Amino acid sequence: MAQKKVVGKAKLQIIGGGANPAPPVGPTLSSLGINIMQFCQSFNNATSNRKGEVVPVIITAYRDASFDFVTLEPPVSALIKEAAGLEKASSDPLRIKVGAITEESVKAIAERKLEELNTRNVDAAMNIVKGTARSMGVVIGRKDDKEIIELIKQGEIAAQEAAEAAEAAEAAEAAEAAAASAPADDVNDEPAGEEE
Repeated sequence: MAQKKVVGKAKLQIIGGGANPAPPVGPTLSSLGINIMQFCQSFNNATSNRKGEVVPVIITAYRDASFDFVTLEPPVSALIKEAAGLEKASSDPLRIKVGAITEESVKAIAERKLEELNTRNVDAAMNIVKGTARSMGVVIGRKDDKEIIELIKQGEIAAQEAAEAAEAAEAAEAAEAAAASAPADDVNDEPAGEEE
């Protein structure tokens, strides 16, 4: 049997059991000539046990308009957010710490993602997970550790200060824009006409 001719591949991250024709799924698949509804049904059936999870998927499109796909484990960042109980990562991970995960959580994430990482060593995979956590403003340690609690409090204060500074800058910019668009008072109000 001859191999099918591949016309393209796409990588997407879709919520498990929640594929629909809306962007980014629809436009990506239509550019590959894939039946969008057929893919959505196949993907939703395959990921029905992973509802609510971010599921990376690699889709291969063939010349005869058929396709196949491979689902992967969620991204390390999504697993870290889940373990730390976060909705989003830090906007400034060096100054603002938003949460903590334990060494056991790091190991569990590393073992879960081991086949997809560029290492086969659990310790090296744990270092990859720790690096991702640091880049998200998540510290490694017990959530009830006094030092970690203090770091997170400092992060909350820094985040609040940053938000207030951004708000003040936005207000100053709006005031400056309003001043620039206001008519100048020293403009001669007399109509232009012929000189006598």
